[in-house]
Amino acid sequence: MTGLFSFIFIFSCIGIWYFIKRKPNTSNRNIAIGLAAISFALVGILGSGNDEKQVAETATTTTESIKESENSSTNSVVVELKLDSEELEVDEEGNAVITGTTNPGASVSVGLGIIGDSVEADKDGKFSLNHYLTGDKDEELTINSRLDGGNTSTKIILKPNAKVLAQKQEEEKAAQEAAASKEKAETEANEAEAKTAESLDQQPVESQQSQQEYTEPEYVDANGNGLIKGSNNGIYHIPGSRYYNKTTNPAAWFKTVSEAEAAGYRAPKN
Repeated sequence: MTGLFSFIFIFSCIGIWYFIKRKPNTSNRNIAIGLAAISFALVGILGSGNDEKQVAETATTTTESIKESENSSTNSVVVELKLDSEELEVDEEGNAVITGTTNPGASVSVGLGIIGDSVEADKDGKFSLNHYLTGDKDEELTINSRLDGGNTSTKIILKPNAKVLAQKQEEEKAAQEAAASKEKAETEANEAEAKTAESLDQQPVESQQSQQEYTEPEYVDANGNGLIKGSNNGIYHIPGSRYYNKTTNPAAWFKTVSEAEAAGYRAPKN
């Protein structure tokens, strides 16, 4: 049990030092002092012999440390920090310049200064920090200022650039509309193709055959000369017809019936 209270006592002493030196907080410091006093008293009651002597020595050493910390705390600087703006919109590149005032010579940083900019305030206490915003969401930053054991902090919210954000939203909307239009066109094309295939499947075989490309026969000799005779009466006769051989003095020769009809000739009636 004595060991437990000794641990509480030591832990309380560390708390007293922390809330005096590292992060000044009167309320938490007083609580730590109270715990130290109670645990010390309980250790004194429960302990005996060498334990009492050891605890007394520890208490003496701790008391001296506390007094030294209090003296240091009394001499520490009260740090003030004021930002020029609590909300800041980044530029089109995503960069933000955070400005404000604090104690001259104070070290000002974003967070702990591990990630981000860290600068020293000038003789007038003015400072300027650079920070890059990633993403399209608001980001809350903690700005810290430290000087001679004193420190303070405040918050700032960085907002995405409204112009860039609007442009990106328009591009995303246009891309979505283009994708939807393409999908609709493909769907309509597929439906039309399906209807055409279905229509062809429903047609009779004869009808499908009639739609095949028709090649008109040519009547030519070995030299490629036309053999269809055009008479002086405006009638054409194809080889093998009734009056073909009787037409001995043709007015014109044709390779196909279409050529003869295009020239104004007609087929014989019989």
